[in-house]
Amino acid sequence: NIAARPHIRLRLTGTSTTHSLDEALRPAFAHMGLQAQTDEASFGALIPELMSPVENSNALVVLLDAEDFSPKDWRKTADEFQADLNHRLSSLTGAIKYYCNTHGTPVLINTLPASAVPAAGHIDRSYATGTTRVIDHVNRALADAAQSTPLMQLVDADHALAAIAPDKRTDPRLWHYGRLAYSEASTRAFAQAFALAWQARTRGPAKVLALD
Repeated sequence: NIAARPHIRLRLTGTSTTHSLDEALRPAFAHMGLQAQTDEASFGALIPELMSPVENSNALVVLLDAEDFSPKDWRKTADEFQADLNHRLSSLTGAIKYYCNTHGTPVLINTLPASAVPAAGHIDRSYATGTTRVIDHVNRALADAAQSTPLMQLVDADHALAAIAPDKRTDPRLWHYGRLAYSEASTRAFAQAFALAWQARTRGPAKVLALD
């Protein structure tokens, strides 16, 4: 009986359209025995959402994608791009810490998955604006922030999407249609990963008593 299941109120935001994830979270949490009530923030309102949190949610789910951190102005030098990226990451992690400290509820946020099409080929990890280099940099910043912010729950994207081929994790048609950063299969996988992260967080570590 779904109606008899415990309720959880989820607020949802991100760097792209989150409507598909909103729909996928309900069955994912139902599989964990929870009835999820979801509420989406406005498109593109990630930082404002973190700085002015909605008060009636049990957790904030944040969906990140690599496109949002990619170079937008190719006229900038590598140093200028790196400075802009560092500023954006500082703003994001600072806003997450502010949210956790003032709202007191968890932020469930994903890392960026590995790129299926590196921008600079085999030198992508060493090239200043290479997609792989950017993804590594973003993920390190998120991991560092999570270490000092207990209410920040980091969900590993590559683990969540491990069963999906890298070239199937995104769908260009969905991106151009409605700024949907991930394919339907990836979105379902992320929803399941967020639900598992919440379950692990609320149940705590398993305790085993071994007797001989």
